[in-house]
Amino acid sequence: MESRREFFENVMPSVGMSAFLPASARAAGSNDRINAAVIGLGSMGLGHVHLLKKYADETGRARVTALCDIYTKRKQRAREYLGMSEKDLYHDYREVLARPDVDVVFVATPDHWHFRMTMDALSAGKDVYVQKPMTHRVE
Repeated sequence: MESRREFFENVMPSVGMSAFLPASARAAGSNDRINAAVIGLGSMGLGHVHLLKKYADETGRARVTALCDIYTKRKQRAREYLGMSEKDLYHDYREVLARPDVDVVFVATPDHWHFRMTMDALSAGKDVYVQKPMTHRVE
């Protein structure tokens, strides 16, 4: 059985273990399949979608369950690529975080949103991969 850590190492080889932030409150057996959401579907976020789909197709151990972006065209492009339903597209990232079936969130938004979205996702019990930088100020 593949763990979430192994999942990140396989899907995102350049990420490595140091960028993976585990959520501590997971039920046993939840590693059967990783349910991922991608927030921000520009070039970086779409790249994550492509890697996730490739990994899902090869292993069956992951799937993208939600997509979020403020631009409809970006959401539609990713939805069509994955063959997802309209109901799995979101404009507000907080609706994605409220979904109990989302295990991990990829945050690929403009820099000024990284901190808020990451902290909200962690507070919602999600595992997070966030693009750098995390914040603009030390405090």
